[in-house]
Amino acid sequence: MIMLQQLCCRRAAGSFGRGLGAPGSLALQPRPISRGATPSAAGGLPFMQGMLISEQQQHQQQQQQRRGMASSGIARRSLQAPGGSTGGHEDEDEDGDEDDDDEGWDAEPDQLKRQCQARLARFTQPRDPDNPLLHDLWEPWARGSRFVNQRFRIMRPDYTSQDYTHDIVGSMLRMGGIQRYAWAVPTAEALGLIAEVSGGRVVEVGAGSGYWAGLLARRGVDVVAVDTGEEDAERESAGGEAEAQEAEEGESQEQQQPAPAASKLHFPAMQKAEAAQFLAEHGGCPDRALLLCWARYEMGGPCLAAYRGDTVVAVGEVDDGATWWLDTEEHPEWRQLRRVPLPNWPGIHNDLRVYKRVVPVEAAKE
Repeated sequence: MIMLQQLCCRRAAGSFGRGLGAPGSLALQPRPISRGATPSAAGGLPFMQGMLISEQQQHQQQQQQRRGMASSGIARRSLQAPGGSTGGHEDEDEDGDEDDDDEGWDAEPDQLKRQCQARLARFTQPRDPDNPLLHDLWEPWARGSRFVNQRFRIMRPDYTSQDYTHDIVGSMLRMGGIQRYAWAVPTAEALGLIAEVSGGRVVEVGAGSGYWAGLLARRGVDVVAVDTGEEDAERESAGGEAEAQEAEEGESQEQQQPAPAASKLHFPAMQKAEAAQFLAEHGGCPDRALLLCWARYEMGGPCLAAYRGDTVVAVGEVDDGATWWLDTEEHPEWRQLRRVPLPNWPGIHNDLRVYKRVVPVEAAKE
């Protein structure tokens, strides 16, 4: 697995580097997908395109509904915090979606390239040597992509078989990133926002390897991180098997791209506990912001119920994605204030969203 990931990473930085001018890239000629191609001939693209049509239409309908509700003044987010204020930053629209990655997915090639270059700059600057998931794994792959954070790129007429192959490489690299680091890729902007809205005090539940917690702690944030340890045990087991395979096969020392670090716990002060139970036993942690990174559906709801603070930061996929998300229709005592896009692998649409409690805990119970 390690050899495969390193090979994929080299390809992302080299052979597939035509997209945004990665150093040492080869001049590959994109080959458009034939509209009459069979799934086997086109790598399964027609089948995947068909699956994405309904998802794209659903997403567009959801965006239209949100904007319609915001403009008509009947959005549930119109609730105000005590004293008549919203309790935080106001974005351009009421749900903080002024910066949606999916907007402009059908842009002209030149405009799309400018969008991708802007996103790369936003995600990767300034460089953080403590964030190998971003800079050593995701960034080299992304610099070889023509569609950075374009969720519906497979629907574009100029999406080629080489783009599809590059996305397959990205999906494999993502699995290595999950095993060694985290499910979502943090950026300096996202970490800075968490530090800002939390007042420098965070409790992260379901913290996994502690990757996000460790990066926040390096920025001076007082972090309490909690996890059951189940995923970490699986991660260590998988990492040991991969290291043994690498030693057996014997890999060349000449590398174009640094290999991901061996699996390790990135936050040594991790506490082992069940998430909602930990919050309940500590009074709901009212003096800390609650951070949930790729929380499972069965974990998010109980944690929100047990939490007694006023700030939730949720990292993951919204609108019926793969993770729990704070639905403010179901929980009108919360209002979304901010949204920050995150670097995404193919087929993933993670972002970071900040929610503020606009109804006091006791009033919400009534």
